[in-house]
Amino acid sequence: MNETATVLGNNNAFYFTLKFSGDNGNESSFQEITGLSVTLKTEKIKEGGQNRFIHRVPTPPKYKDLVLKRGLIASPVLINWCKNTLENVGLTSKIEPKEIQISLRNAAGENMGSWQFTSAYPISWEIASLSNTSNALLIETLTLSYAYFERTL
Repeated sequence: MNETATVLGNNNAFYFTLKFSGDNGNESSFQEITGLSVTLKTEKIKEGGQNRFIHRVPTPPKYKDLVLKRGLIASPVLINWCKNTLENVGLTSKIEPKEIQISLRNAAGENMGSWQFTSAYPISWEIASLSNTSNALLIETLTLSYAYFERTL
């Protein structure tokens, strides 16, 4: 069995991995991902001269933020990218968007589907409430903004 699947708990569960494009190592695993969503709305345009026609044309697609959750992020590459983006943004530093790939894996670590995200960068990094009276797993949430995504497998 894949070591990442064991770390995440349930041996029969699916999990997700994140890796930077062009980097064959430094893969991070996540328990839950939301925001794999694209919406195409339409705009109504009345035809000039012919008042009985209304054309519906598509507007640019809108993408939701990508939200990834897991028990503490372990990848130093991912941690450094988040820290550099969120802690150093200002007039002296620039955001470095990355191309990332998210893959759905089964408990054996086999790829069940992948998505490529273009120009992604972190916009939020949150650690769940800490309490000495709770025995719950500490969950870390990472939110990414991106230009668009494509299904790759």
